[in-house]
Amino acid sequence: MKAIVSGCPEKEMGLDHYVTSLNPHDSTMAIIGSLFNAAYRAHFPVTKQLETFDFGRVKGIGKSEAVNLLDCRWVDTKQNLLFFGPPGIGKTHLAIAFGQAAVEKGYKVCFERVTNLI
Repeated sequence: MKAIVSGCPEKEMGLDHYVTSLNPHDSTMAIIGSLFNAAYRAHFPVTKQLETFDFGRVKGIGKSEAVNLLDCRWVDTKQNLLFFGPPGIGKTHLAIAFGQAAVEKGYKVCFERVTNLI
């Protein structure tokens, strides 16, 4: 990634235009590197996906509602997602899955457990 980005004539074109001007292999590698770096900076403790979540263990959100949240419109409208309940029902799983979806869509994400904020 650094080798690709270091060749970018920053003053002449933006990074997004530069990445699209690369050959398909380099462009793909730049995108993968960018997503990896964004996920790393988000501080996710593990990787989680919505597809592996057991919706039978929770009340209050169904699979169709959760899938609708993957579009991240809630970020654009400055809304929050709040997960609360007893241990072991999947709050962290959902938070990470939605955070990873946001990273994949180009949003900056910072994952923190509430115990680290208190």
